Amino acid sequence: MMRTGGTEKMIGDQIDEELEYMAASVETYVGEEAGVATLSVLKKDLDRGLSIFSEVLMRPAFAHDKVELKKNQVIEGIRRRNDKAAWIVQREWKRLVFQGHPFGRISTVKTVTAIAREDLIRFHQQFYYPNNISLVVSGDFVEADLLKKLEGVFGAWPSRPAPALPAPQVPLAFRASVNHIEKDVPQASIRLGHLGVTKLDPDWHALEVFDNVLGSNGFSSRLMREVRSNRGLAYSVGSGVTGGRSRGVILAACQTKSKSCVEALDLIMQILRQIRTQPVSVEELKIARESLLNSFVFQFTSSYGIATAHADLEYLGLPTDWYDTYKDRIARVTADDVLRVARQHLHPDKLTILVVGKQAEFDRPLATLGKVTQLPLDDYTGR
Repeated sequence: MMRTGGTEKMIGDQIDEELEYMAASVETYVGEEAGVATLSVLKKDLDRGLSIFSEVLMRPAFAHDKVELKKNQVIEGIRRRNDKAAWIVQREWKRLVFQGHPFGRISTVKTVTAIAREDLIRFHQQFYYPNNISLVVSGDFVEADLLKKLEGVFGAWPSRPAPALPAPQVPLAFRASVNHIEKDVPQASIRLGHLGVTKLDPDWHALEVFDNVLGSNGFSSRLMREVRSNRGLAYSVGSGVTGGRSRGVILAACQTKSKSCVEALDLIMQILRQIRTQPVSVEELKIARESLLNSFVFQFTSSYGIATAHADLEYLGLPTDWYDTYKDRIARVTADDVLRVARQHLHPDKLTILVVGKQAEFDRPLATLGKVTQLPLDDYTGR
């Protein structure tokens, strides 16, 4: 909305036309923890690109017609949320895990309809000002010249008192449960896991290696090897360890035929228990560390990637040499470290489990795994 809604000097369509002419882009979005704005522009067009970018950041107009258009687009997206079981399981599992916290909230037709242009203006005034923003630039430039240009476009932007963070900290609360949402689809979508640590945790790198061994490294990982390759129970299966400045999650996910749903889920849970009791092999550890180190370099193959990486450092409060020392920290992770963090941070007896699918076609009742809570398939259009 900040770009498409125009600024005090230009309407959104004019901005889009000029950016297209320069083969440039200005994008903005707001996530759960932070807002992001990006400018990508050719060196020869930097002055004009910075001028547009600064206007979008400092003086967005939020034109009423564009606000209504965006609201209608979001509402249409809400109406299509249940088209795919994978979308449902991802959304509703997060709601279960972050229950009672803003991270678990889901927008509805009612909440989106209630948003007014004045709400966007107020949000911008509350959070967008220089002492609440980190500006990172990557590319071909002379530092002194660039600083002068930045001062020219942003120098008069007034600072304000820092706002109180709107979201409370996420308590490390586990909600062990087995949940089911009925949907008439040939494949069951499964997600299970619980809350985890932030990226600032000293165990983060050992958890990265743990996750790689468990399920985030394709056919080299245990979940893919056992659930898909050896047993043929799923086409898609994997794991994830996520975290930012706020608490993350540890999860496993799978899509499988309805007739193998509970068998696949039971096998995944066996693998989760096993990684807490059996040390990773020398070969598994070697493959996991190499995979992480090989993928690490691809963060820095473009100016955008470099800028994003360093903006993350600033936002998370990580040391400036974090990327320089990353390889050494991953290389120092041992099999004992992986076993230790698996035992400390993974809790198979405290999993929040959600299955979306046609229960009558499951190979056996979900109740064999514990008491099942039947959840409605909410379309979020009536509230």
